[in-house]
Order: sequence, then C-alpha cells, then structure tokens
Amino acid sequence: MRQAVYNLAARFSPRPPERKIEVVVCPEHGSTMESFRQNLARILHYHRVYGASFALFNKDGIIVQAVYGNASDNQPIAADTFFRVASVSKMITAAGVMAMRQAGVLDIDINVKRFIPYADSLQREITLRSMLTHTAGFHDGAIYNHLIGTGATLDKLMVDESVQPENREPIWEYSNFGAGLIAVVLEEMLGQSFEVLMQKYLFKPLQAQASFYPQHLDGLLANAYQMLPYRNAPRFHAQERKSRTDIGWDRVDYQHYGLAQGNCCINTSGIQKIAGALLAPGFLLDSTLRDMQAVHGSFGERDNRLKQGIGLFIVEDHTIAPYPLYGHQGLAYGAVHGVFFDTKNQDGMILLTSGSSFARDGVLTNLNADVMKLWQERQWMN
Repeated sequence: MRQAVYNLAARFSPRPPERKIEVVVCPEHGSTMESFRQNLARILHYHRVYGASFALFNKDGIIVQAVYGNASDNQPIAADTFFRVASVSKMITAAGVMAMRQAGVLDIDINVKRFIPYADSLQREITLRSMLTHTAGFHDGAIYNHLIGTGATLDKLMVDESVQPENREPIWEYSNFGAGLIAVVLEEMLGQSFEVLMQKYLFKPLQAQASFYPQHLDGLLANAYQMLPYRNAPRFHAQERKSRTDIGWDRVDYQHYGLAQGNCCINTSGIQKIAGALLAPGFLLDSTLRDMQAVHGSFGERDNRLKQGIGLFIVEDHTIAPYPLYGHQGLAYGAVHGVFFDTKNQDGMILLTSGSSFARDGVLTNLNADVMKLWQERQWMN
C-alpha cells in the first residue's frame, strides 16, 4: 500500500528542470545515436534523476557512456565519478567469493556456521552458497533495521531472535543482514579483512578502482539525494563519509558485517570490468558463471519477474527481453542503481545515480525497467 501511494505521488509531483546529457564515449555519431541520447535524457528526466552515469558495455570495455546532472549541488557528474552502489555490492561480493573459490582458498558449500558468532545453537547448516542466494534463513528483523549504521556490535544483533534463521528447510528471503555476514565468514575462514580479500582476489586482478571504504578512493564521490519528497540536503553525504575513520579496515573484525551487502564505492569503469567478467568466461570459468546464473530461488509475490542466482537477479520480463537478463539493482538514500547483462547478445548496461524516483511495481524500479528497455532496443548499434 505504501509503495502504491508513493507511485501515485511520483506520477503527479512536479519534475525538476531537465538537465543536459553529455555523451562522453560513443561509436560513430549519427541520427540513431542522437535519438538514443534524447530517449535516455527523456527517461532520466521523467524519473526525476538528480545525476547519473550511464554506460553500455561488452566484455572488452565500455561502448557508450553518458553523464547527466550533478553529483552534488555544485559538481556535475563526470565519467569517472564514484558512487556508493548499495545492493549492487552483493553482485560484486559474489564475484569476489567466486574468484576466491576458483583460486582454491574456499568452498562455498561447506557448513560455515562455526565462523558466525552466536550461531552455534542453530540446527540447520549455513553455507556461503545459501548466504549468496538469500536462502540461509537470516532476516532483516526490527533490531537490524534499527541498529544498522549505528556502530552496534554484532552480538547485539545475533542474540535477537528477529534476525536468526529458524530450524526449518531453507526458503528464499532477501536479507541484507545475511549478505553482510558474508564478510565476517570470509574473514574468519581466511584470516584477512574483507577489504584486503576483495582487493586481492577481485579489484586488483581486474584493475577496478573500488573499495568498501570511500576514504581509500581518490576522486569525486557522489552524494545521494531523496527525490520524493525532495530533500536539498543529501541523505548520503560523500564528504562526510570520506572524512570518517577507517581504523580496522585491514583487520579481521566482527564489526565488518555492514560492508558486503551495500557499501562498495566504485565508478562506471570499475563496474564494467566486474560485470564484464561475469558476462563471459575468462576471469571466471564458464562453469562458475553457469553456477552463478542458475536459479537458486524465486522472488515470488515480491516480484514475479525476478529469480535469484548467486549474487545475481535473474530478470525474466518479456516486455524487456525475450530471454533472461542477469545483474543486480541497488537502492539506498534516494539513489537508484542498476547493472545488468545479456549473455545472448554479450553486452550490458550500467546505471549509477545520485538520486531518483523509487517508483516501482514489485522490486525492480520503473527507472531500471525503462532504461533496460532502451538498452535492449539497441539504437546505439546502428
């Protein structure tokens, strides 16, 4: 009901002035490219996007990139602007875990319950596979939603029954808490901090500029603004986040349960390198990619267009494409992000924003659905 009210308000609320869109990477200019630019600008304006970086890519690199609007009040989005990509971080975390598995340093199918504090009483097994596919049974209970981001210790969360898995057969339930605990498990298993592991096995091998600590990035980091109702002050304040201490980033620490689910900061180029590695065999084996793209659960009534892979949404919507698309969406602080790829045509799209309407019918936002449709029309290829 609340989402329906939001969608209605979004439909009739005033839109901000249309902002200039600049194509910074593109194929040969022509009428089709200009039509694509205009259609993209129309979609971004319609969905009240404050600022965005949009790209189309294949496994070799970015084909088209356009920037639109602002990262902050006085700073336009640039081609290399960083964004906190919210739940797209889950796809990035999954890519890192699968790279670690491929390197032979971990098994995603062993019981990892012993690595999770206060989980000894659970009768069911917990595996990294189940955590990556939201079938481990963890809940985003009231205490999690109340304490996340406050610096609360993990024991305050784990002892609360509202987040603990029940002792029954696993079912799919999207859980930020369960996804965040992946960092704790990795650290306990491998004896290195989550940030160190992700740099070692994913970011550095792919030469992707990214970090779960924005303090470690040189370059502009976008704010995130709430578009409805509009708030002039950012809900995610980049400079304030970059000024925080990073003490403990290189240590094994139970407090790192708040990283893997949503705190990766990355730019469009970095996302392309990771999504490109998930698009086609090379960095990861074909068998690894097929495992990630296999159905491990269904969103059910939450959104019948979506199924769950390992760290991936599987999008089955014939109004967008007649075959499955893969990737992930991220929503936080007013920002909407979407990274999706097409294994049939071997290309993908990236949308990173500093604020947008959250209107949606189910889980997938209307903004992401409309941009995916534009991508699938492939005007830019002609």
